[in-house]
Amino acid sequence: MQLKWTDDASLRRLAEEGIVNTALDRASDAREDPLLYDLLVHQAELEMQNEALRDAQAELAGAHERYKLLFDKAPVAYVALDGNCQITAANGRAAKLLGETPRALLGARLTRFLVPDEAIPFERYRREVTESSTALGAEFTMIVAGGERREIRLESMSCSGEGAEWCVALTDVTTYNSMVRQLDHDERLRAVQERASSIAHSLNNLLFSIQVHAELALRFIEPGAPGYAPLIRLQNSVRRCAAATEQLTAFSRAEPDQPTIVDLNAVLSELQPQLPSVLGDDIESELTLGASDAAVRLDPVHIEQIVLTAARNARHAMPEGGVFRIETAAAESDETGPMQGVAGARFVRWTLSDTGTGMTESTRERAFEPFFTTKPPGVGTGLGLSTVKAAVERNGGFVKLESQLGRGTKLIIHLPCATGTSYLPGSPKEGDYPERPAPGGLELDLRGRRRSRAGSRDPAASRRVLCGGLDRQRGGRRRADSGREPPRSDRDE
Repeated sequence: MQLKWTDDASLRRLAEEGIVNTALDRASDAREDPLLYDLLVHQAELEMQNEALRDAQAELAGAHERYKLLFDKAPVAYVALDGNCQITAANGRAAKLLGETPRALLGARLTRFLVPDEAIPFERYRREVTESSTALGAEFTMIVAGGERREIRLESMSCSGEGAEWCVALTDVTTYNSMVRQLDHDERLRAVQERASSIAHSLNNLLFSIQVHAELALRFIEPGAPGYAPLIRLQNSVRRCAAATEQLTAFSRAEPDQPTIVDLNAVLSELQPQLPSVLGDDIESELTLGASDAAVRLDPVHIEQIVLTAARNARHAMPEGGVFRIETAAAESDETGPMQGVAGARFVRWTLSDTGTGMTESTRERAFEPFFTTKPPGVGTGLGLSTVKAAVERNGGFVKLESQLGRGTKLIIHLPCATGTSYLPGSPKEGDYPERPAPGGLELDLRGRRRSRAGSRDPAASRRVLCGGLDRQRGGRRRADSGREPPRSDRDE
């Protein structure tokens, strides 16, 4: 609002102009009476001032309504606090975020919405805000609408000094922080993938040498001899390790899985003898195979990874001993949970449980997060359960984790029943040995297929192994260190 006068002189001039055609016409003798004339001028000045005051009040009321509408409808949550952190004003967005009505928030302390661990940091933040003349920001975990824990960022500024009101803008940054963590996870995962490729390459070189030397040793041992069975078991272990390196290669290249149909009961039976070395002497292992048809579509290496991951977690959860159980059972699609609504589907329920210390609800909720671990530094990577969940879900299954403090943890996996020819893995039993390799050559491939793509094997080591095998077969040979060099015999050196 802009006034028509700027000082007393201009106000009097306007008042005199206003009474010329009004008050003087009604009191013509006022021109001859100076006192009456001044009275009329002052009356006109008061009327003009009152009119200006009414206009200012109306404009102020309009501005107040506009500010209130802007405050209430603002897309950002705003609250005003007094020196005791009691809310003196709150807009609609703040009420929605905190799960209260604006009226119910008035008089409430903002600290009531903080988790207990944030009380001391918030008090320190409050003191910094009231002592500062600039806006300060900080993030706190608060319990908001529906009892949900959210990460809230506060941007606060003191209004007029110590003990006065301070204004706070609240922003839910939970999703943003989750995206930042996901980006950090992706970067770490890329680093892990690069490292996995290098490890797979090195392991392939070692496994190739071990496998070939085992096959060479078998040529000089008759089936049934004391040393023959350990060599066969060594070959089986090498094959399983080779399968693991292929998984590392697929992981490093982000390749899709190529699962086969396997008999889950048979794979678990084969893996049970390995459990004591993982669990230790104080933990018993129990295997109950209740599913009559346990054909599922899953890579056997993933099954082994899942069992070993659960066994290692059980070992840390049962430092004083206990029981680790593996069970399979048939499950129908009409059961509650993630299978609900899958019409006509049949599942195999695979349960891995322990009688350990269990975990808290907050830990259980984060158990499948990549790189999340409760183990000491250097003990766990935090990738175990996240890898389990990813492997199962990629093959159409569901994973559920149940746990209670002091009562143990239960990992429940539902896998859809597969149709087709089942692959029944198994290692040779005592007295049941594979046919001796033909004298004409060596079987150098680890799994009966192409070499792993993790990287070419060490040429020098491969050359030494092959030359040694040919020497033992008394075959003539000529050696070249590379494809560019001519072959030569040992007598040439």
